[in-house]
Amino acid sequence: MISGKYAITMKTALGPKRGTLTLSSEGDRLSGLLEIMGQKNERSNGRIIGNVCEFTGEIKTLMGKISFVVRGTIEDGKLNAIAETKSGKMEINGMQIQNA
Repeated sequence: MISGKYAITMKTALGPKRGTLTLSSEGDRLSGLLEIMGQKNERSNGRIIGNVCEFTGEIKTLMGKISFVVRGTIEDGKLNAIAETKSGKMEINGMQIQNA
């Protein structure tokens, strides 16, 4: 089950950042809310195939807006993903803390 709330850690150039990722799946469509670095970013353009998920987004930072594509897997409540940006890749790891 992919739908749920996850406590995540994103490894950034400024060190690890903690946050939450709430996911909701319906068929192969994925939506959710990423809360990290003081920002809330709703996502409704994601997709899911089996335990593989992908979504895009944008987050505001002190250095401006950063667009990203997240691709990863969720298995047994554990999230492992990579966020790709123009500045490089950031690893995201998390554990499910609540079912949706």
